[in-house]
Amino acid sequence: MMRGGSRYPECCLACCGRCRQSGFTLLELLVAITLFSMLSVMMYGGLQFGTRVWERQSEASGIQSDVLTVQDVLRREISQAVTLFYRDRRQQTAVVFAGTEQELIFGGPVPEALGEGGRHLIKLHLDQKAGGENLVLVWQSFVSEASDLTFGENAETEVLLDDVAGLSISYFGRPNQTAPARWSRQWQSRTELPELVKIDVAFSEDDPRIWPELVTAVMTRRLRR
Repeated sequence: MMRGGSRYPECCLACCGRCRQSGFTLLELLVAITLFSMLSVMMYGGLQFGTRVWERQSEASGIQSDVLTVQDVLRREISQAVTLFYRDRRQQTAVVFAGTEQELIFGGPVPEALGEGGRHLIKLHLDQKAGGENLVLVWQSFVSEASDLTFGENAETEVLLDDVAGLSISYFGRPNQTAPARWSRQWQSRTELPELVKIDVAFSEDDPRIWPELVTAVMTRRLRR
């Protein structure tokens, strides 16, 4: 059936009208493209942010793992402190263990990766360097005839941590048989080892490293010759 002088049937006109209604106008297409572009930019920015966060977390995790490794070494070394004696300058027999807040000297084995087996004189302290300090482990073979706890030119040195801001060591135990057990900033007993050793390492404010609390039990305490 013809309508309004049109050459097309009414059904065809209705169909074309529905097609025009179901399509996109140029304005709608431009809006859709703009929204898609904005979403793409947001997704790309989020991806970059997530990548940066992951990289920083991975870097921080790697840095912190070094601290944890050093703690494991110190915990094992101090807990394995052995009973060694030497003759001090007054020719008195004394145990090989001397601790201050900034330095710890004791007798024991060193890690296999660092040296040979046997008895060693070991020292933990801060070593001055240009612009900062390093946490250092020093060791040398122990000589039973030693008259003091000094280290010679043949002593080995290993830097445990660099750029350290501070070191604080404290000791818990009975300095003699009559004294009560307590925490102290130094340990100079000639006959007793402390029960516990606490090591605190400080880093600068802009350093991402964190030193968890480290308290180590000394397995051998009361000494008998």
